[in-house]
Amino acid sequence: MPDLELVAKAIAVYKKRWAIEEVHRQMKQSMRWENMRLGSYQGPKNLNALMALALFFIYMSKKYIAEFAVGFPKMINYKKEDLAIPKEFIYYRIAEVISECIKFIVQYKRKLCLAERIDQHQMKIRLM
Repeated sequence: MPDLELVAKAIAVYKKRWAIEEVHRQMKQSMRWENMRLGSYQGPKNLNALMALALFFIYMSKKYIAEFAVGFPKMINYKKEDLAIPKEFIYYRIAEVISECIKFIVQYKRKLCLAERIDQHQMKIRLM
C-alpha cells in the first residue's frame, strides 16, 4: 500500500473515531452526566440506557433541522442559504433546542410562584 493511501486511510479512521468521541462528549455535557451522584451501579446503567435513548431521539431530529431553524434561528445559527446544506455535527444545537422546548412545556404546565410572576415583567439591569 503506497504511503499516500495509508495516510488517507489513517485520516478516515481518525475522523470516524473523532465522531464517536463527539457522541460521548455530547452525552456527558448535554445530559450533565458528570454532575449526577448515584449510589449503586444499577443506577448509572439505567441512566446510560435512558441517555442513549435520548441521544437517539436527538440524532433522529436532525431531519427536522429546517423547522428548528425557523423556530430557533439563533440557537441553530443557520442562514437561509445554509438550509439546503445541513452541518455535519449539529447535535449540540439540536439538544439545546429540544431542551428549550421541554422547558416551555414544563413552564406552562405549572403555576409560577409570586417571585416568578413579578420578575417576568421587570427589566433586569446588571451593574458591574
